[in-house]
Amino acid sequence: MKLKSNPINKQLLIVLMITIIIGQFSFLDIQNSTLLNALTESDSISSVFTKTSLPKAQIVYSETNEPLIQTSSSNSSITYLKNSITVDENINVDYNKTISNFAPKIELNGRYKSDLNYLNLSDKEIGITLPEKGDFFLVGNVSDLKANIIQNSGAETAESFYANDSVHTGIELQRYLTSNGLSGNYSWKIYANNTTSLKYSTYMKDLSLFSRNIILSYDYKFDSNSSIQNVINSSVIFDFTFDTCRVAIYNWVYSNVGLEQVGQNDTSGDYDTFKFVRNTTWDDNWNSLSLNLSAILSEFSSNIPSQLEGFSIFVISPEQSESSFFFDNLKIESQPIPEEIELKLNGSLVNSIDDLKGSFSIQVHVEEKTDVNLIFSLNSSYTVEGQFSLQAIGNISLFSKRQLLLVPPDEILFNVSIDNIVTGVFGVVIGIPLNWSLVEYNSQYVTLISVNEFEDFDQYELLICNTSSLVTIFAIQNNVKSIVLTSSILFETLNVEFNLTFNSLSIKTNFFWIGPVSGGVILDIQNNMLEYRFPSIIPRGEYSIIFLNLNSTIFYYSCNISLTRYAADIAIVDSLTLPQYGSTSVNLSYHSLGNNISIENSSIYVFLDDTKVYSFTNITEVDFIVSMYYLSLGNHTVKIMAFSTFHASVVKIISLISYESPLNVVLDYFSLNDKYYSINLNVSCDGFPVAFAPLKFYIGNISGSGGALSGITDEMGYFQNKILVPLNILSINVTLHIMRYSSIIKIKTFTIINQILKVDVDKTDDELLLGNNVTFSYWIKYSAQNDRWFLPMVDGIPPVLNAYIDTGLFMIPVTWDNTSFYWQVKANSSTYSHKFVIICKGPQLNVKSYVTNNEIQFQLKIYASYLYKNASILLYSNINTSLSSYDWKITNSNGLEITDTYKIVISYSYVKISGLELAEGTYLLLNLIGINNSFNNTVIFIPLAIGSLTISAISFIGIKFYKKRKSLSIEL
Repeated sequence: MKLKSNPINKQLLIVLMITIIIGQFSFLDIQNSTLLNALTESDSISSVFTKTSLPKAQIVYSETNEPLIQTSSSNSSITYLKNSITVDENINVDYNKTISNFAPKIELNGRYKSDLNYLNLSDKEIGITLPEKGDFFLVGNVSDLKANIIQNSGAETAESFYANDSVHTGIELQRYLTSNGLSGNYSWKIYANNTTSLKYSTYMKDLSLFSRNIILSYDYKFDSNSSIQNVINSSVIFDFTFDTCRVAIYNWVYSNVGLEQVGQNDTSGDYDTFKFVRNTTWDDNWNSLSLNLSAILSEFSSNIPSQLEGFSIFVISPEQSESSFFFDNLKIESQPIPEEIELKLNGSLVNSIDDLKGSFSIQVHVEEKTDVNLIFSLNSSYTVEGQFSLQAIGNISLFSKRQLLLVPPDEILFNVSIDNIVTGVFGVVIGIPLNWSLVEYNSQYVTLISVNEFEDFDQYELLICNTSSLVTIFAIQNNVKSIVLTSSILFETLNVEFNLTFNSLSIKTNFFWIGPVSGGVILDIQNNMLEYRFPSIIPRGEYSIIFLNLNSTIFYYSCNISLTRYAADIAIVDSLTLPQYGSTSVNLSYHSLGNNISIENSSIYVFLDDTKVYSFTNITEVDFIVSMYYLSLGNHTVKIMAFSTFHASVVKIISLISYESPLNVVLDYFSLNDKYYSINLNVSCDGFPVAFAPLKFYIGNISGSGGALSGITDEMGYFQNKILVPLNILSINVTLHIMRYSSIIKIKTFTIINQILKVDVDKTDDELLLGNNVTFSYWIKYSAQNDRWFLPMVDGIPPVLNAYIDTGLFMIPVTWDNTSFYWQVKANSSTYSHKFVIICKGPQLNVKSYVTNNEIQFQLKIYASYLYKNASILLYSNINTSLSSYDWKITNSNGLEITDTYKIVISYSYVKISGLELAEGTYLLLNLIGINNSFNNTVIFIPLAIGSLTISAISFIGIKFYKKRKSLSIEL
């Protein structure tokens, strides 16, 4: 056994980190159980189930999916291992899931019937609640349809029910908010202040009627403080003008003369006029009036009206008075048939079955207890009221509870119970497999009215009588008679022979074992024989085993076995004490304790606080890393589980203690090459390496570094990476964040010093060629062997445009700032001939030209912002002009010849003036004159060039000359 601070090289390295989880396996907690006798599940029995089988021992299935098993061979309770996790590929059957999948072919349905009445179809949408899920036909009738042609009869909206061009003379109709209205919050109010015997107001709007059952109705009341109540021969008249007649209703009559009796016909005008008198006391009470005009008018006229053309209100008072009159719910109703208004329910037409009645049928599929919306639609703008009845007829899937009752040794009972059966369900149908039998039902509430045999199941119809629950129990045949074990004490292989009630060459069964660990597999029984080799992960011990088939043939059997293995042990430290972020290497060996038998086909699992962090096979000794990085301070455990085919499974638990200690961070760096530095980091804690710690580096004062550099320490706490370092950075700030989850646990800042040396230079003898640009060059003297260099900014030179190192073979780029030039090159014996080249902005140069028949004259004006020595200027011609045919001289601004002061070089295509000396801030004025009697060129190019006189390197400024009559125009 070893405890190390540094890992050693072995076959495999195991990393115990919570963040690195490859799989999970837990030893099963053991609990004692009492004997329970039911397998319970809540389900809907409307589905068609598959034939399955059940065990003969008593089994419970609950919402927690934790079965408790009592074998038939023992009366004492046994332990069951919870939370079993499969770690071997062939252990793939879950006992709970197998039991819960028991679903015999049983059908349970109920039929539902209910009558529902609704009086108002104007809302267009009606909600009904169906009790449970299922398929329904909604069948019903619509009758007594009434269409009210006056849309705002109760004044409940701001919209008026009369025409916009209505005529009124002193009597106004108001929408009045009243606290004692008849229905709703508003009523219509009429106020009249009478100075003559007759006041009226006419409200016109043509409205079509249906020809059946025309009923006129309204509610009214008088204001008790109106003075008109004491005036003889006064009344308020509602006058309705139809297309075939006129109806006048006298409301409140206070008169000493006799009036026409109600219903008497007056044919003195253009219309047959029917007068109706309603004597009412003038008080503050509501009164109602209703007239069936179709019935009354048919006695006097065969012309039943089809349209309302006008509605007028008259106030008759023979003397001055005032009156207030209220009315509400003014209706003129007529009765349509469904086709006249295209009445539809949920998009389906309601069909007429006689003059005043319609019918409908709608199919509805409901997934669960829910509200179903019935939506009426019609093509009429009138408010339509009616009455309809509804029946919901269909199969309803009732939710049930199922219990599996296992009575040793061979009786299996299946219980189906239904709670909260709605009163509307008047029949329940249960279908069961043919080899089942109905052994119990609550006969005091349920009547068995029929037994019908179908293809492979019987159907029972049960009549519910005054009950809200139903319980039925069925007996199921167990098809296993007995089994024979070759031995109940096993080394690793189980052999068993089955005695079944049927003959089969091959049948599958679920095989479960319950003991120190639990699990299961699906096995083939071949010719009633079965052989199974327990996987190495199953430790030795006492087990209860169960054979259970719930797929096609129902059988169950259970018994006990004893599984044995060769003795083995795990050699490892008993405890570890580490700082809170530290890590260490631990040695582990799994070995045999007897007979010098080597352990083969081994499997080892490592858990950190019950979380599996790694597993490996066929290795008897290994080193692995234990890291405290993601663990809290205090006590923890490392659990080692080792398994072998022939050897006992072994578990060792290491006590792991974490104590508080600070992090220690060391950073080193060195140059890798011309561009990169290597940064090397080591993180430790109280002398132990900090393994697998996430890092973030923030590299300061380097633009374009791409943000943070991320990484993670290795098992020894080291991290290495490289960074690009620009030449002009003398120091680099590095900020390190050490992360734990999303938090920063350590921040440390370092500074990397970039070593950079100064060079000495000597001016070369290269001449300065004046132009747009001027090139200065210097010989470089490297002072030592180094890779980064700088040169202070050269005094007195013009603004720098470019700079580089000329090695003779290639150019090395140079950067600069306000103080220095910077470049990078390994200095050695091959760098002695390096030349430092600076390209600067040239002086201001102005050239004017004059041309005569035999003379060309150039006036040169040069302004020097900086000092220029031994400078030259080059004037270049196109190749069609031979400048060498001219005699050239130089004069100053006063016309004095000073040719000897400078050197003139003449060629076919250019004239060069050398030996120019320009002091800083001065002007130089010269005239260059060329004389030739045969001069006739028309184009001259005057370049401003620097550096070599190679023609291809010269830059040009073009000056075009255009000869006119007596003058020359120059265009620059």
